[in-house]
Amino acid sequence: MIAAAKETWGGFLDILFPPKCLVCGSYGSVALCDSCRKGFAGIGAPFCDRCGVSTDGIEALCADCAAGSGWAFAQARAAGHFSGPLRKSILCLKYGGKRRLTVPFGAFLADYVQTNPFNSHAPDIIVPVPLHASRQRDRGFNQAALIAAEAGRLLDIPVAHNVLSRTRRTRPQVELHASERASNIRDAFRALESPLLRRKTVLLIDDVITTMNTVDECARVLIDAGAKEVYVVGVARGS
Repeated sequence: MIAAAKETWGGFLDILFPPKCLVCGSYGSVALCDSCRKGFAGIGAPFCDRCGVSTDGIEALCADCAAGSGWAFAQARAAGHFSGPLRKSILCLKYGGKRRLTVPFGAFLADYVQTNPFNSHAPDIIVPVPLHASRQRDRGFNQAALIAAEAGRLLDIPVAHNVLSRTRRTRPQVELHASERASNIRDAFRALESPLLRRKTVLLIDDVITTMNTVDECARVLIDAGAKEVYVVGVARGS
């Protein structure tokens, strides 16, 4: 009876307020229409084998990684460019509160990981990049955690939500000069020395990777806490 009533009520609401794509507003039954999803600009080869930045394909590493950038993570990738419908949909999620978009983002990320595997064993565990508690209260959710949960479900990899935390609120990296970014994020994260991490291969997930400093600092503390190695993947890569 209750299920039937909910279905009837849901159908009535759909008549009054037909579902729309949360990005372009076209009518449909899903949070993201096929047109917007197909507009995601994927990042294909060639890219740097270490940090994932697009390259000319002549060398396996970009100039920075070839010069010995010293990243703590093993490899980093991003599924798409932070532009067009992907950029608009991520902003709808982060600043418009459209949480249903985490489902197609998780699927986009999971598909990318499956078709572009890292040069290692499959990850043992997924860890999302955390927000500071005050910023998460302001926003109401951590978008990376929601995306990680959906990607983990599709990849059949457990997600550890509480092993990594942000201990202080930092300035957004995009507001800073390149020379300030590493110090801004230094010692801003803490990882628990947990059996969930010890000698495990970790897949660190974020929504947008703009600079490598944030994910690199997360990787550093995860390894210090016992992780064997850390691989990084983002939904999108910004400039």
